[in-house]
Amino acid sequence: MEQLVPSATLPTRPTTPTTPSLFHQLLRGPRFRWWRPLLSLLLFAAFTGLIFAVVGMIVVGGFSLAPSTRWGSPLSEDATNPAAMLLVDLLLASLMLSTLLSAWIAHRVRPGFLLSVTGRFRWRWLLRCLAVLLPLWAVYLTFSYLTGPPESGRPEHWVILLVLALLLTPFQCAGEELVFRGWLTQHVGAYFRHPVVGLVVSTLVSAAGFALVHGSLDPWILLDLGIFGVAASLVTWRTGGLESAIAIHVVNNVTLFVFTTTAGGYSESFVQTDSTGDPVAVLWTLGVQIVAVGLILWQARRAQITRMFIPVAPPAPPAIWIAPLGY
Repeated sequence: MEQLVPSATLPTRPTTPTTPSLFHQLLRGPRFRWWRPLLSLLLFAAFTGLIFAVVGMIVVGGFSLAPSTRWGSPLSEDATNPAAMLLVDLLLASLMLSTLLSAWIAHRVRPGFLLSVTGRFRWRWLLRCLAVLLPLWAVYLTFSYLTGPPESGRPEHWVILLVLALLLTPFQCAGEELVFRGWLTQHVGAYFRHPVVGLVVSTLVSAAGFALVHGSLDPWILLDLGIFGVAASLVTWRTGGLESAIAIHVVNNVTLFVFTTTAGGYSESFVQTDSTGDPVAVLWTLGVQIVAVGLILWQARRAQITRMFIPVAPPAPPAIWIAPLGY
């Protein structure tokens, strides 16, 4: 009499961790190998170079075909030049694509896990963070303008610059956060088995890299930007995703550009190679970031935001029944 027996099935190894994990260790799955972050780095550099070249040719070529003295030249180093700001915003926004592609190809992890522990971008949580942070920055910038009026007046093309700030600056901020608090944090954190060590090292590397790429080597400027980077890393860790860090970045940059394009001080709002800071400005940044982190953590508790990746056991594969040969 023939007897039916189940055939053997070989489980596939998942790419994400098999135990509850924090955001900065989402790449430490069973398939993680030491060379994967290096491969991702090479891919990131290649994709970024290619995308920058394409975007640059489109923007520069477009302005060369239809020259406009009102917009200026996209190759200008003048911060008040709308064409140059358009190019910079588009280039930084395009970093989102190169980070997601490089991580997906190198690690075979779903790109959504570069955004949060849930594997997707939590739009409602982002909007909640924006709503709670906007009043803080409005008070901060208003007080700054009342106590220290800007040296320069309203830029000539302030209307165009204001539109660019409202439409493109949020994407520029998201691109930077995906690079430093997403891609870089996860790739550095993946090398450390202990979560605390991975968090500390990835936070320091992310904050240092973020501060240095702005160009100025003034210690007060570096410290100011470093405080911002640490605050963004802390809220990313405590909320399990980039939404709150992007919210801080967007609110800071957009409100700053809105104030400076309409009330003056636009040129001074940029960090350049010759920019210098002072202890008072650093203390202001520290105080505002402490309040911002506190507001986000308060809202995260109220909204019960997920901060840990919880692996879901895959369903058992269907058994394939075969009949053994009869004797």
